[in-house]
Amino acid sequence: MVSMTGPNGTIDTTGYKAAIDSGTSLIMGPNTLFEPLLEGIVVEEDCSNLDSLPDITFTFDSIDYVLKPSDYVLAETLGTETQCIMGIMGADLPADFNYVIVGDVFMRPYPTKFDLDNKTVTFFQA
Repeated sequence: MVSMTGPNGTIDTTGYKAAIDSGTSLIMGPNTLFEPLLEGIVVEEDCSNLDSLPDITFTFDSIDYVLKPSDYVLAETLGTETQCIMGIMGADLPADFNYVIVGDVFMRPYPTKFDLDNKTVTFFQA
């Protein structure tokens, strides 16, 4: 993992590795990285501001992967009501937790191939 870029600029992720995890719904990592990335991004519960939210870019091996708000905001419809929540979040993690967990929010727009024989992960454009 090289960096993450949002409306507040680029967050250097030197020293952090990405854990690509199909068993995790969100993208998450230490607050020290995610608070400055997400500062000022507010997802309205009623989904009314999706068109005004910024793109967020994750850079792996010098390749930029852009997530649009429709990628990183999760919309859940129950009956006739839809509720939106942020699909990227920070957490208070131990100081030596040098990982960004990249889950389904990322893998929906970028289908992922896990090659166990060659120990590689490849992202494709959906």
